[in-house]
Amino acid sequence: MTASSFPLKPEQVTAAWLESVLDVAIDSAGVKSISEGTGFAGSVYRVHLSHGGSGAELPDTLIWKTISGDERTRRFLTTLNAYEKESRFYGQLASDIDMAPRPYFSDFDSESGAFCLIIEDVSYMRSGDQIEGCTFEEALSVVCEVARLHSAFWSERVDERPEWIPTFDEGSGYFRRMHSVAWRRLERSFDHVPGGLIEAARRIAPCVPEIKTRLSLSPITLVHGDLRLDNVFLGDSSHREGIKLIDWQAIRLGRGMYDLAYFLSTSIPVDLRRQRQDELIATYSESLSLNGVTGYTLEDCNEDFRWALLDIVIFVGVIGSTLDFQSDRGLELANTIMSRLFHALEDNSALDLLD
Repeated sequence: MTASSFPLKPEQVTAAWLESVLDVAIDSAGVKSISEGTGFAGSVYRVHLSHGGSGAELPDTLIWKTISGDERTRRFLTTLNAYEKESRFYGQLASDIDMAPRPYFSDFDSESGAFCLIIEDVSYMRSGDQIEGCTFEEALSVVCEVARLHSAFWSERVDERPEWIPTFDEGSGYFRRMHSVAWRRLERSFDHVPGGLIEAARRIAPCVPEIKTRLSLSPITLVHGDLRLDNVFLGDSSHREGIKLIDWQAIRLGRGMYDLAYFLSTSIPVDLRRQRQDELIATYSESLSLNGVTGYTLEDCNEDFRWALLDIVIFVGVIGSTLDFQSDRGLELANTIMSRLFHALEDNSALDLLD
C-alpha cells in the first residue's frame, strides 16, 4: 500500500478511513497527541471513537502511530528500518505475542518510508514512568514476563526468522561510524552527562563490531531492543495480563540478556538495582529454565549482562544524539538514563571485558 492510502496527519484519521480498515461503522473519531516529551521515536495519538455499539468488540479508544514529525529523527529511523520493522512486527508477529498490544491495522510504504499503525490502547493498565523508576515487585514482573517472551523464540525456534529482523551485528559498521560522533554531540547537548560515561564511550569506540558480534552469537532469541519503563504497561489484580510492551521499532535477534540489562540499568533507581540486581538476574535464569530453555547458565546470564551494558552505551549514544529530547521531560529522561547507565557500568566492571 502507498502512503497516500493511509493517514500521515491527525486530520486524515477520519471516521470514513477507520471504517474502511476496521470494517465497522464509525460515527465519529477524535485524535489527540500523547507522545510529546516521552522519547517516542514516532508520533503517537489516541483515537476516540463513537460507533454506536455497531462494533461489539471495538473499544472506545485506539492508538494511531505514524512517523516522527522531527525530520532528523525520521531520517535516522528510516536508516535503521525502524518503521518497517514495527509495521511488520504488528502485521506478522504481534497477534501471537500476548504482551504486545492487539494490532488492528499495520502498513508501510517502502518508497516514502511512511508507516501507519492502529493498535490496542493499553491505558487501562498502569503506565511505567522511567524517571521515577520501578519498584522491585514491578521489576520482578517484567523480568519474568520477558523471560517467557525470550523462551518462546529461543535459539533453534528462530532459525527460520523473517528476513526483516536483523541480528545485533547487522549494521555494526553504521554504529561504529556513528558512535564517537554521537557521544561528542551528546556531550555538547546535555548538561549532566557523567564524565565517566564519556570516557567509557571512548574506550568502547574501537570495539563496537566485537561487542555486537558477541551479542549475536548463539543462543539467540527475539529481543525487544528498547525495554525501558516508559515502554512498559503493568497489570494489576483486575487484569489477567502481566505486562504489555509498546514501541517495537528496535526489534532484533540476539542475546536475551540485552533486554534485561537495558531495563535494569536504565529503569530502576540505582540503589535498588544495586540491592536486587543479582536476585533479578537469577530470577530471569530460573524463568528461562521453567519455560524449557536448557544449556544457558546463570554464569552465562551474568557475563552477557556485562557485554550488553557495553552495547547499551553505543545504543544510548546514537539514539540520544538523534531523537528529540528537548522538552523538559525529555531532557530529564535523557539525563536519568545516562546517570543510571554510568553507575551500572561501574558497578559491574563492564569495561574490564575490553582489556
